[in-house]
Amino acid sequence: MANLEDLINKYRNAEEKIRMAAIETLEETGVKIVANAKLNTPVKTGNLRRSIHCTDVNINDNTYTMDITTEGRGVEQYASKIENGFTGSKGGHYVGKHMIGNAVDSEMNNFAATFKNKVGEYFNDQNRWYIIKCM
Repeated sequence: MANLEDLINKYRNAEEKIRMAAIETLEETGVKIVANAKLNTPVKTGNLRRSIHCTDVNINDNTYTMDITTEGRGVEQYASKIENGFTGSKGGHYVGKHMIGNAVDSEMNNFAATFKNKVGEYFNDQNRWYIIKCM
């Protein structure tokens, strides 16, 4: 049984450790989303597939964000049409492939469990973190 001093030392930098767990979880999830999206992206020239990437984690007022995007890669308009669908010049409707949206949905199902495990790794206490709410 740990004494009070042991517990204080174990959780001394809890806020920083949880912050790092959040960043690492977002980065790992972002890599998985990009890989999943690329696998499901239709290929004509390969430019669209190569353009999918994730941004660095941004922290603003305890809100952690990361974008999965094609921004800055010269395929933004084309990417949006393939992702979301579009109506052609002759009126035909083309259904979106939702390769990024589907990849986000798929990988975010695992986000809370990954974060919980990451926090557990930091504290060497994987079974004690039950009250973690990811938004």
